Amino acid sequence: MTVFFSDIVRFTDISREMSPVKVCKLLDRLYQAFDNLSNKHEVFKMETIGDAWVGVTNLENDQNDTHVKRIAEFAIDAVAAASEVLIDEDDPVKGYVAIRVGFHSGPVVSNVIGSLNPRFGLFGDTMNTAARMEGLSVSGRIHCSATAAKLLKEQAPEMSVYRRGKLAVKGKGNMVTYWVGAPKDGRVRSNPDDGRLRSNSDHGKVRSNSDDTTADVDFGQSKSGGSIKKDKVKWTRQIVRKNKLEQAVDDTSSNRDKADPVPAFLRKAQRLHDVTMSQ
Repeated sequence: MTVFFSDIVRFTDISREMSPVKVCKLLDRLYQAFDNLSNKHEVFKMETIGDAWVGVTNLENDQNDTHVKRIAEFAIDAVAAASEVLIDEDDPVKGYVAIRVGFHSGPVVSNVIGSLNPRFGLFGDTMNTAARMEGLSVSGRIHCSATAAKLLKEQAPEMSVYRRGKLAVKGKGNMVTYWVGAPKDGRVRSNPDDGRLRSNSDHGKVRSNSDDTTADVDFGQSKSGGSIKKDKVKWTRQIVRKNKLEQAVDDTSSNRDKADPVPAFLRKAQRLHDVTMSQ
């Protein structure tokens, strides 16, 4: 099955700035929208924990061939729906809700726990990994594991999936993770926190979230019809740093020469003279 987690960006600040009643109304508006979408995509609403909404597929219905696709489509709609929910209806200046999303696919165990107010729950490493994917996501983006990304490309080849890179995941070690879908501007940022952009046509070659790596990722079929999977990582740390250093030196030298026509060796000689005289 596939497990979906989402939470509200800056929810701690929002809760501090608004009354508990307004926070409850905010969550109600958001979760009403999510509940409607869960019915549309046949996603089972597992629970809400504060500002976190948890849903799963392939639990109550047989969705073996579509469970990741349903979650991905639900996630895209959920991000869009949240962006239309006002944080405070009495103060529109506060803006709209932003969420981050993560999901993972894998096995779970379902059970009813406890005897006092017993509750139905899902348990297993899949739940933990899905929560980690959400925790490492960013505002307005959908983050997933490599396992979920591979299944998604099988169930929905038309869906945009971009490699984010290798991340240190608490309790899991280093994991290769992926972004699902593109930002609202229609372009793909290697790292949503920086300004570099790549067009969707560059799907096969995307930058990871590190300046020191590049990655070629391609899921699909070759011209002969055979299945191919390229996952080539070229480490270019030394080259990148060398190029940046050389560029910085060139820029500095160029600007200095324009501002000061005195040759560099004369400036150096003058500095040595000054030091000698000061002693």
